[in-house]
Amino acid sequence: MKRHKPKWENLEPSLRRAHQSRPEPLLTEQWQDDLMRRVDDLRRRPRPRERYEDSMAGFARLLFRFAGAGALVAAGLLLYSHMYAPDLDRHAAGMILEQPAAPVSMENLIWS
Repeated sequence: MKRHKPKWENLEPSLRRAHQSRPEPLLTEQWQDDLMRRVDDLRRRPRPRERYEDSMAGFARLLFRFAGAGALVAAGLLLYSHMYAPDLDRHAAGMILEQPAAPVSMENLIWS
């Protein structure tokens, strides 16, 4: 059994009549002012996602600044220990400068 599907041309006039027969909503001036006030309040309120993204961007900027400053301090301390430190520290700093990517065991540092 097939269902009879109304065609758009047949359905459109009945939808228009139903729309025209409904009463107009009674919207007072006070209701409209209240609605616009609420919309304005929502527009002015900061969105939590924007605040989160702003704080994360600020954190990322600070993170890279502190990382850069930490890297410069570490390089300066490494050069200082290579040039002016006692013998054991100077030798360890030299090994780290020569092979920065290879892990150096404590035993190699002590016995070398």
